[in-house]
Amino acid sequence: MRLFSIYDSKVAAHMTLFCQQHAGQAVRSFQEGANNPETMLNKHPADFTLFELAEIDQETGEVTPHSKAVNLGTAAAFVKPTAQQMPMFPPQLKAAEA
Repeated sequence: MRLFSIYDSKVAAHMTLFCQQHAGQAVRSFQEGANNPETMLNKHPADFTLFELAEIDQETGEVTPHSKAVNLGTAAAFVKPTAQQMPMFPPQLKAAEA
């Protein structure tokens, strides 16, 4: 099991701690939050970064911190553009018409 955090740059602190078996699961959860308009992650995506902090032995409960927190990306990197943000025509079509 691994320990993750969501760092809030406006507060300058690791605010949300959570565990997942794999980094991909943590990224998926973070991405879901980044794309949910009801969350702070979505409203201020440049402010939040996902980090992997440690590994946890599930048998002994021993926590082994990484020598340095592993940056897995900002919420801004995971936000999918909405229909309103997408261009009407892809750039390659505009170039071909010119």
